Amino acid sequence: MLYRSAAQPYATPTFKHIYGDKLARALKAGKLSASYRALLAHDLATGAVAIRLSRKQAIALTHANATYVSAIAGMSESERAALRRGQLSLLARVNRRRRPSDAQVFGIVRKLGASRVMNALDQITQPTAVAAE
Repeated sequence: MLYRSAAQPYATPTFKHIYGDKLARALKAGKLSASYRALLAHDLATGAVAIRLSRKQAIALTHANATYVSAIAGMSESERAALRRGQLSLLARVNRRRRPSDAQVFGIVRKLGASRVMNALDQITQPTAVAAE
């Protein structure tokens, strides 16, 4: 499925990109002929066609952990490069605990109610009684 312009018959071929969800719908609906599917399979095998997969499709195809994939998606390019070199632990990145932002704390207080939060703070900070000797 390489495309060449008639004006430039020896131009560098361009790659055709196919989206996985559209391909799946077309296959399920029976809209693709046997010859088209065979050509597509050959083009996929030779690298002439690339399939763009959604994150969900890529996870299903590779049997990857969705949480790990989400963590990698949130990394910078340099962090992903360090992960590929083995200099960064994905498990440590996923399991690290983050301090909630001020906006998140305000949201929690709004959800619970200020009086309930203040009562909890009073109980936590209440002095303990010491037995007299």
